[in-house]
Amino acid sequence: MRFDLRVVLMLVLVGLSIWFWRLRSREPEALDLTSFAAPSEIMHADRIIYGTDTDSVVVVKGTDRYLIVDPIQDEADPTRILQTLQAASRLKPTRGIEATDLATYGLAPPRHRLTAELESGERWSIALGDTVPIGGQVYAIVEPLGASRAGSAQSGANSEGGSSDQERDEVTVLLLREFGAKRDFYPPLEELRDPLPLALPSPIVDSVDVVTRETRLRAVRESRSYWRAVDPPGLELDPLLMNRALQQLRTPSIREFLPADADPADYGISPPRARWIVYQDAFVETVTVGSPNADGTGVYVKPAGRSGIGEITSSRFRELVDGWPGLASLKLSRLDPKTIERVEFLGTEVAYARTDSGWVRIPEMVRVRREGALVQDLENLSALQWTSYPMDRESPERRADVVRLRLVPDATAVMLPDSSAIATPEIVTMAAYPDSGVALARSDRKDLWGRIPDTNYRVWRYRRDHSDL
Repeated sequence: MRFDLRVVLMLVLVGLSIWFWRLRSREPEALDLTSFAAPSEIMHADRIIYGTDTDSVVVVKGTDRYLIVDPIQDEADPTRILQTLQAASRLKPTRGIEATDLATYGLAPPRHRLTAELESGERWSIALGDTVPIGGQVYAIVEPLGASRAGSAQSGANSEGGSSDQERDEVTVLLLREFGAKRDFYPPLEELRDPLPLALPSPIVDSVDVVTRETRLRAVRESRSYWRAVDPPGLELDPLLMNRALQQLRTPSIREFLPADADPADYGISPPRARWIVYQDAFVETVTVGSPNADGTGVYVKPAGRSGIGEITSSRFRELVDGWPGLASLKLSRLDPKTIERVEFLGTEVAYARTDSGWVRIPEMVRVRREGALVQDLENLSALQWTSYPMDRESPERRADVVRLRLVPDATAVMLPDSSAIATPEIVTMAAYPDSGVALARSDRKDLWGRIPDTNYRVWRYRRDHSDL
């Protein structure tokens, strides 16, 4: 009998403990935490306000983009805005407690408040208060969708203000993970600004004008791998350089914005180092490129259609500011090295020819002993390019040693990178002064002499003069 009484007393004690804990926490037994999420209509909010106890950032939905209208006027990052609205519609508190003294949780007034308003005037709001000392969480209360702006403001004043003659109703205080709440509901202004220097509705660019202080380029895109220069006429453009420069401007590459009162002249924006005028269907957008920053890791730009100045990485600086000399193709040959079947040294009887049994040297008709090395030399020759576009008219003196190569492709070869053209023989001429380390080159495709590394020159001079390879 005594054993049964002990069991009963223990059960009573456990029950009293549970009742007392629930009384202290005032947590409903079956609180539906998913009910605090915003309804799906919130994704169409016309006005989003990120507020603090001292200021706020106001974002409005435009025709095709989100705009920051206060405290500055700029384009908002649509990804961040949608992330905020999505977080509201998927709100997942970790816990809820009933409370009347909101000041205890830093919610009267709140530290931060996010408000999303619909076109109808209805609004959904979440206020965020203090962080929990342990656990990385923050206190929050939700105002459900439905109240008008005026009614909500009055309700907010009543709930967050000072004391009241009547006892306040209990409010459900939620606990949210601090990291997600800070990222989604009160990010800094910098993170809400659109980091895109150039925003276009389609990935395909029709044409580009690149204007610098010294040059002007007008280029039309024929295909992804082929840009045609209209001005200067006949200039061959490097599609890789063109596409890389545009990609730099069309990715979210702005990592910092300058203060609104920054003087454009101090950052090379006025007058600009370069202007990229991009045409796409009926859209025309201009990005202004300025000077590099102090440590050379970034370059200042004025994004298209915006007044602020931002800083992007400088990995494509020369392509962005050098105009057409920085975008021109520097390659001397357009032949695929795999299609070359004969290399002739003009002015001599020496040649290399590909036969069914392998490569042979003419006139000796001896088999090339290290064919792999010859194939590698052909690949290097096909990739040969100037170190920079030759703006100065330079030519080798008479005492320079000259190597002239005629590269003959097979009958089925096509030109690179435009595979629609049938390949024809090309002549590449290299000249250098003995042991100077300086070499020049040109081809029948590029009649200017430009500087090259002297490695190719030395390799092919040796192949011309020696048969032991």
